[in-house]
Amino acid sequence: MNAVVGIVVILGTSFLAALLFTPLVRTLAFRCGVVAHPMSDRWHDRPTALLGGLGLLALLRRRR
Repeated sequence: MNAVVGIVVILGTSFLAALLFTPLVRTLAFRCGVVAHPMSDRWHDRPTALLGGLGLLALLRRRR
């Protein structure tokens, strides 16, 4: 397989996996209550999920 094709396949697969895992992890964070609520010292105006690293970890662990 050509090196460029290999890189495109890896990047495409990673992109699709991120599209899949992001909503799943966000839903999990809201169900478990792992969210940052709006406060005067925070910039967001609605609850924000705090498990973003979990999606990245799942992607990295999947590659091994």
